[in-house]
Amino acid sequence: MLYTMGWEPLNKCLYFALNNILRSPERQQKLRPWYLFMRLFLSALLRLPALPKIAYRGVKLDLSKRYIEGKTIVWWGFSSCTTTVGVLKSELFLGTTGDRTIFTLQCQSARDIRQHSYYPVEDEVLLMAATQFKVVSCLDQGNLHIVQLEETRPPFPLLQPVPIAVPSSVNPTPS
Repeated sequence: MLYTMGWEPLNKCLYFALNNILRSPERQQKLRPWYLFMRLFLSALLRLPALPKIAYRGVKLDLSKRYIEGKTIVWWGFSSCTTTVGVLKSELFLGTTGDRTIFTLQCQSARDIRQHSYYPVEDEVLLMAATQFKVVSCLDQGNLHIVQLEETRPPFPLLQPVPIAVPSSVNPTPS
């Protein structure tokens, strides 16, 4: 539940801070202090069944130029999505005016976190960090851009197991 909570200032929220690091080119170095949390978080998420499902994500930006039909892209951060497209009309997500992008995602490994979310009415599923997609199609409707993505399996794992980094003060000392 803590992962899905938001607070002010936004850049101090757990999901915002973690995803900012995961999207950074220096993610391997910057993630080091997060190893214990990541190990706990991933082990919990991986206990939830993978859902082959269509999910939606909306952002208040025109991201269409980053998504070229036929190309493969990776979403390095954990991505909160919904299985109910109507949820996106909320001003928190997509709203109804200005530049916006809706992603329609054919997922294979989404995790249903409704029972663990601070906002259960959002029908929230979470995509794992380092999820790879193929851009199937794009549609420009003026200020609304629709990008259709299909989850694909990378040739090698993009998310490596998190090493256990135990502080030396926790290690028992031999007598």
